Parts: sequence; structure tokens; C-alpha cells
Amino acid sequence: MIEKIKKQLLELEQSVNTGTTTNENISKSSTYWHIDHSLLVINGIPQVLANSNPADFNPQFKWIKFIVMTFKKIPRGKAHAPKQVLPEDNITKEALLHRLQTALIALQKLDHLAPSCYFNHPVFGHLNVKQSIKFLWIHTEHHLKIIREISK
Repeated sequence: MIEKIKKQLLELEQSVNTGTTTNENISKSSTYWHIDHSLLVINGIPQVLANSNPADFNPQFKWIKFIVMTFKKIPRGKAHAPKQVLPEDNITKEALLHRLQTALIALQKLDHLAPSCYFNHPVFGHLNVKQSIKFLWIHTEHHLKIIREISK
């Protein structure tokens, strides 16, 4: 799954290089916003996983988590990003390319974590390393689909 995320990073990089675009019929946010948000999530979750205490991992069944993780799709317009992964207003190409490099390093760190390290998702609750990696792929794909539509 990490290799799939690396392929997504390549697509994000290509999108950075084509410049920022907007299409209010698809999203209020620009392609750069979606790229930056995706990268903030990819860079943030591995850090949270690494700082977690595996002994505190407490998974709970939640229908929305089951649906998203099973069907690998996030419904559009139903959730709002937490403030720590909201991009700033003036997003530059250089900043995005730097975050892309940081994301590659962050993904490499996932291989060295205990399986029960966890990320506390605001809707899904505790996700272990394997679930977090799957969520990263699903989340990034969600934003890539939006980027693809805006860029058409």
C-alpha cells in the first residue's frame, strides 16, 4: 500500500508542476489547496503514529469507518478537515515540492513502527498503522479525484 501512495505522490507532483487551477463547480478550493491538504495529512499521520503509545490503542467499531475502509471512498462534502491540516492561503509551488520530499521520508518511517501504534482520526477513532496507511491512500485518492476533475 505504501508503494501505491508513492505513485499518488508522483501524480501530486505532476499536478504541482502544471500550476494551480480552480473550478468552483467542483470545489471551492484550488488544486494547490487539495495538494497541500493531502501532503499535510501524509506528513502528519506518520508523526502522530510514531508519537503514540501502542499500549493505549483502543479500536472501536464505527459504521462510517467500516464503509469508507471497505469501499475505499470518502463521500464529498460530508467532512471538514481539522485545522492542523488546513492549508494556508498563499501556497507556493516551492512549498508543495518541499512537502512532497518530506512526505516520501515520512512514508519510509512507517515500516519501523509497532503495528499497534495509532492515529486518532476525528471521525473513525483509533486507526492502527495498517489502517492508517490504508486511510492515507483512500484520503489521497479522494483529493486526487477532485484535482483531476478541476484540471479537466
